[in-house]
Amino acid sequence: MADLISVYVCGSDWLFDHVEQLDPTGPLPHYSTLTPVPPISGSEVAKYQNGQWVVLPERPIKSEVVPDPAPAIPQEVTRFQARGALYQAGLLDKVEAFIAAEGTDMMLKLAWQDAQTFKRYSPFITGVGQQLGLTDKQLDALFVAASLIE
Repeated sequence: MADLISVYVCGSDWLFDHVEQLDPTGPLPHYSTLTPVPPISGSEVAKYQNGQWVVLPERPIKSEVVPDPAPAIPQEVTRFQARGALYQAGLLDKVEAFIAAEGTDMMLKLAWQDAQTFKRYSPFITGVGQQLGLTDKQLDALFVAASLIE
């Protein structure tokens, strides 16, 4: 097993929150860096900006709460991710029944059986989405959920 590395994790405002010891081959958490935090004391806080830490005399007062931006819609997910997201959403059996049904286009059957990745705006995805009565927002949400499966 590889030696663990120290990862400096921040909140969404990039203010230092905590240190995690992680496997160097794994992904880094969002809002984190490998750059060590400088010493701070009292009410000081460290903020990571422009590739370096800046020590602030105190935690800034938030004038308004800005929600994190909506996650970007992935344009492509792996076969496993797609099937996993469908399973988690309770749709995998419905998709498999649709694919297996007599009269389903052979190209859709081949795509389901052989594709290694699925593209968000491919004819397969739009076709299956229409057959299941899914909206574009629901398909986008499935792709976001799929992208989180490792």
